[in-house]
Amino acid sequence: MAHSEKDQLGMDEEILEDMELEEALEKRSEYRDQLAGPQVAYKEADDRAKALIEERLEIGDVARVGRFRVTREMKPGRDVSFTTEAKAGVSITASDE
Repeated sequence: MAHSEKDQLGMDEEILEDMELEEALEKRSEYRDQLAGPQVAYKEADDRAKALIEERLEIGDVARVGRFRVTREMKPGRDVSFTTEAKAGVSITASDE
């Protein structure tokens, strides 16, 4: 895979020569790329199955389909509110993304 460098982000950006960290980041990137295909395939299969359920079952129906128990129900709306606490974060992007 060809890589092209992004421009320097700012004057305070530093270059860290750390082979262990770089290898860990490369492995992370490799696994992320391997997950992309299966995640897309699962999403498509999930959307298809749910669309077929919506076509065939009325709200309140429960059905056995092979080894699966399928329930179609109406979930009421609700208010959701929460507060998060401050925390340190990590952002990881490849220079060619």
